[in-house]
Amino acid sequence: MAQLLSCVGGGALLGLAMVDILPELRGRLELTPQGVVPEHYPLAELGMVTATFIVAILDALIQRCFQIDDQFHGHSKPEK
Repeated sequence: MAQLLSCVGGGALLGLAMVDILPELRGRLELTPQGVVPEHYPLAELGMVTATFIVAILDALIQRCFQIDDQFHGHSKPEK
């Protein structure tokens, strides 16, 4: 159930990015000085994809650094 809700939330954020944020970002990038980046280059899309990968990498690193030993997963420890 948690995975389903996570997928729905991810889809909602992706939809928000494509419908609302991406066009605004394209408009702001048009204000950059001419000649810095070719006009046909998808700079806004590249920035969004790069940011997505940075967030995914940071998430993996943080989870690895703060990983809790979940070997027994709530069960009692075996007797010695």
